[in-house]
Amino acid sequence: MEIRHLLVPTDFSEASQQALAYAVGVARACGAKLTLLHVVELPSYVTDGHAPAHQSTALRDELRAAAHRELARLLPEGAGILVEIARQVVVGVPHQQIVETAVAARADWIVMATHGRTGLSHLVMGSVAERVLRTAPCPVLTLRAAAA
Repeated sequence: MEIRHLLVPTDFSEASQQALAYAVGVARACGAKLTLLHVVELPSYVTDGHAPAHQSTALRDELRAAAHRELARLLPEGAGILVEIARQVVVGVPHQQIVETAVAARADWIVMATHGRTGLSHLVMGSVAERVLRTAPCPVLTLRAAAA
């Protein structure tokens, strides 16, 4: 299997940063392009229509701008990593947007972190990684955060 394009979703957590470092190594070894993706998930009061339209738009724009700044900080231009990198910020439901981006980008692999939640926290919060695994159009490599 030839790997030409890796999609790396990030929530800016330590676990996501570790997955990104791993993906950069794979991309280097394979000569693959890397797309770094962040999905802005708007608070429910915005998506449910409980906020005025102008406030919703301002919040969405500010969250997108902050995400772009954070993506640039994670992998600065000219950082010498020798991998072609695209940075993308989208708004929506994380697992859906990750899968849609993988389809649109024709990603060969998705490399993402899993936080390893179990029990009640998994039941309440769900797992983005698990939902991506079930619906992705390509192989998904999940990496659990290294122990501190």
